[in-house]
Order: sequence, then C-alpha cells, then structure tokens
Amino acid sequence: VLRVHGCTATVFVLPGRPGGVNEWDPLGPRKPLLTLDEIRRVAGAGMEVGSHGLLHQDLTELSDEELRHETVRSRELIGELTGVLPEGFCYPYGTFDRRVSAAVGSAGYGYGCALAPGPLISRFALPRTHVSQADRGVRLWA
Repeated sequence: VLRVHGCTATVFVLPGRPGGVNEWDPLGPRKPLLTLDEIRRVAGAGMEVGSHGLLHQDLTELSDEELRHETVRSRELIGELTGVLPEGFCYPYGTFDRRVSAAVGSAGYGYGCALAPGPLISRFALPRTHVSQADRGVRLWA
C-alpha cells in the first residue's frame, strides 16, 4: 500500500526475536514478530529498518554492559540482514534516560525515538507516531 502511494515508512524490528510473538505484553493479544526473511523483504521494499532493541527490554533497567549489547548487537544484526546499518532506534516501552540515549548514540545510531519522549532535547529524544493494522482513512492522511 505504501509503495502504491509513493510513501515509505520506518519499521522498527527486534532482530533477537525473529518470528516470535509480543510475549512482553501481558494483556495480549499475541501478535507475530517479523521473521528474518520478512525483515529482509521490508528493507528490499525500500522501507527504513530501524532497531527496537535486541530483545525488547526496558533499557533503563539494564547494566551498562547489557545496554551496550542490546544496542550494538541489534544494530549489527540488522546490518547483516539488510546490508545497511540502521540509523533509527525506537526505545522499547518508550522508556529511556540520558544514559540510554547516550548508549544509542555511542552504538552508532543517528536518532532515537519514543511514542511520548517528553521535551525535545536531542536527536535521541524524537517523537514517533504509532501506526497499526487498526488505523484507517483520515488518521493515515494526517
């Protein structure tokens, strides 16, 4: 649909959970995550593939070593899958702090975003718009 209308999108993926489900959401419903092949196809269709972390963990609760692994390894895996290192990082659960945003920058990403990031303080605290299968018509044109 996007290509028909000359549009692209950014798809944030979890390369450490290919083909899994959103098991972190206790209320469900369970939704399938992209497989490795689907991630490649998204990139091949001209969409930007960004990182949503490696395993969808609250990055503010991780040790420095775990945080580095989540951000760096996710970027590496996406680069291996698509042939392009991702620029974008979307914080799992929308939670981040200065330490997390600094880690995202240190891992080589060009920007970080969340649904409700608060005040715009840097390119690692950008707002994003969630689009889901439930969105229709007017909301998509906005």
